[in-house]
Formats: sequence, C-alpha cells, structure tokens
Amino acid sequence: MKTIYLLLTAFLITINADAQKITFNDMMKSALHMHDTASTWPAEKAVADYYGKVIKEYPDEWLSAYWATYIYTQLANSLGRADGSPDNVKKADLLDEAQRTQDVAMKRYQGDSAEIKSDLYIMQSFIYYFRNVYGEEEEKESWIAKADEEMKKALQFNSYNPLAYVLMGTSMVRSDNFKEVIAGRLLLQKAKALFADVDEHRALTTQWNEEWLRFFWLGHADNMVKKTLFGE
Repeated sequence: MKTIYLLLTAFLITINADAQKITFNDMMKSALHMHDTASTWPAEKAVADYYGKVIKEYPDEWLSAYWATYIYTQLANSLGRADGSPDNVKKADLLDEAQRTQDVAMKRYQGDSAEIKSDLYIMQSFIYYFRNVYGEEEEKESWIAKADEEMKKALQFNSYNPLAYVLMGTSMVRSDNFKEVIAGRLLLQKAKALFADVDEHRALTTQWNEEWLRFFWLGHADNMVKKTLFGE
C-alpha cells in the first residue's frame, strides 16, 4: 500500500510540474516582448540570456537559438552606443556568441523546408557582415566574400526571401543613385507585403528584421528617394 501511495504521489508531482512548465511558444513570445520593450543595452542582454534559457529548456527547438543569434548581433552593433553599454565587453566576443547560437540552430534544424534553410543561411551572412564591419582591416575582404556566399546560398533556396529583400534594400537606399534607391525601396515594400502574409505570431517566425521596416527604413527610403530626385 505504501508503495502504491509513493508511486501515486510521484505521478501527481510530475503532472503538476508539467502543468507549471511554461510552453515554448509562450517563452518565445515573452522573449520577443522583452526585445520590443528593451531600451538599454543591459535590457537587450537580458533578452539574449532569456533566449539562452529557452534553448536549454527546449533542446529540440531551433528557433530560440535562431532568435538568440539575431539578438547577439544587435548587442554587438549597439555596444558603445546604447545606454548602459559595458566597458568590459568586446564586439568580437558577442559575435562569437552569435556564431555559437547560430551553430546550435543549424544543428537542431533537421527539416527540409527550403524557406527555413534560406533563413538560416541569411542569418549566417548577417554574422559575417558584422565580422566585416567590426573586424580587422586585413580580414574585411574575406568576411564580405563569406557574407555574399551565404546570401547566395540563401537565395538559391528561396529567391523571394523577405529577410534578404530587407538586407539588400537597406543597403541600396543608402546610395546616391536614384535608380538604386528606388529599386531598394521597392524591395523593402515587397518585403513588408511578404511579412504581412504570415499569420503566425512574429515570435514564432523568422521575421527578425521586419521591425526595421516599421521603425525606420521604409520612411527613410521615401526620404532618400526625394533626396536623390529633388535634392531635398
């Protein structure tokens, strides 16, 4: 009788623990909310740490590692400019962390979706882009070549990838050539439309640079068109 009681108690404890465990989807939504509301460098670092927790709690999921990679690239890019930036952290170390989580995402994804594979290669290209921006001068050319190669792989899997459209479009609208600026704006507008076609909560998608359109780049593209056409 005592054995049955102990087994029943253990069973009920297990059920209760499972019931209290936060779901993967809820944790992903919480992480994105933290990111969307972060206003300082330490707050964004807390986002990366939280994604790290999701990665550990759900070892079969790749998307948490994918988003963590994006957050680490943003931590590297904003270091020294964002409020609360620490003095004892290096951009290269943050990009190393981005590569570590990217490797986790690549290893965990075992599916055959061309779209997801494309998204994974674009993230790798993004890391290499920042390696170029913040790396040693003698290494810049090799990092750019690697970034371009990963982007090419991504587009081979999905040539209509909105993530790629945003990266290419934001680069093109910085040009002084009005034709390139207008073409870049078209890419950004197309990316916005493709993002809008996805019904799923953004935290559960790969749409990390969709926020760039809302916060800055679409409006900036319009301004650049006026500047290159009318000198405004």
